[in-house]
Amino acid sequence: MAIPNSLGPDTLRAMNENARQSFWNGSQPPFGYTNFEAERRGTRSKKRLAIDEDEAAVARRIFAYLRLFVRKIIVATKEIRITGPTAAIERAASAEGQSAPGGLVPSFVRDWCAICDESANWEVMVSL
Repeated sequence: MAIPNSLGPDTLRAMNENARQSFWNGSQPPFGYTNFEAERRGTRSKKRLAIDEDEAAVARRIFAYLRLFVRKIIVATKEIRITGPTAAIERAASAEGQSAPGGLVPSFVRDWCAICDESANWEVMVSL
């Protein structure tokens, strides 16, 4: 979790110390996790993350499904490149009764482009 620089030095120091001791600084845990009270110090509750098995099962299925479509993700300083087999995207689109769109991968990111190459792969490049 990124800690903004605008926090006061005492708050920042306390958050860094909590993180160093493996305590959860956030409020809402990420999907697939829950938080629990690990210990109490006076009136303050120190929390840690634990796997929420019901949500984690869903997350595992999502990532297993994603592996069918994504072969490689490269994160660089100024761009992210995601590639995968075109045939898998087209099979999924036709199973839904849709034809694969020209860009193949929808995105909410402003600057992106989809590329289909001769090797039957698709690629999405997102400029950061």
